[in-house]
Amino acid sequence: SLKEGDDLLNCVWFRGQQRERERFDPLTGEVWEEGPRPGLAATLANGQAIICAGRLSVYGPRGGYQLIVELAQEEGQGRLEELKRKLAALGYFDQSRKRPLPEHPARVALITAPTGAAVRDFIRISSDRGLGSSIRIYPSPVQGEEAPPRLVEAIEQANAEGWADLIVLIRGGGSLQDLWAFNEEAVARAIFACRTPVISAVGHETDTTIADYVAELAGENSLTSPAFWQG
Repeated sequence: SLKEGDDLLNCVWFRGQQRERERFDPLTGEVWEEGPRPGLAATLANGQAIICAGRLSVYGPRGGYQLIVELAQEEGQGRLEELKRKLAALGYFDQSRKRPLPEHPARVALITAPTGAAVRDFIRISSDRGLGSSIRIYPSPVQGEEAPPRLVEAIEQANAEGWADLIVLIRGGGSLQDLWAFNEEAVARAIFACRTPVISAVGHETDTTIADYVAELAGENSLTSPAFWQG
């Protein structure tokens, strides 16, 4: 049974949907470099925070709803904290290594989903505030299994071309899972290796991702910060 506060949902998790060993994170697509891990069914315990996905059904004898579980895994916060500690120890978050933002950015590389609301908001705000910069969009998914490698590709492309004075990552708000692509180590490494300063404008003001820690400036309010718009 899943329980949150006073709410309870009975679940059924059939053996055929369980995996004894897992080689990758089924939610984010992350492949674990250290090799397969024991499946959640082998380590599940009362009180454990987990995420389940599946389909609702009605159990006839009791006339109650139940969840037929098709995917179950540990909540992402544990892995996230582990990665934060690892990257912090490697100096990824050190202020001393962060590059100064250009005072008058003439060319801005925008990495985001080209059809999302975030890109329209950015273009509208830049016009209203008189940014006066050329904007080049590097399209990438910002959610799902394809997002992390595509984000890395876009960052590396913008860096290699050397056209932009500034790179901006943009995504609207969402759950931990929605924003997970920006918590991937590969994305953090791409930002860290980038020669061009990076702004992470991912999620709402209360959302924080690994990309925020590595980038030169972060947070929803970065797009209204004088440090960005003074040019």
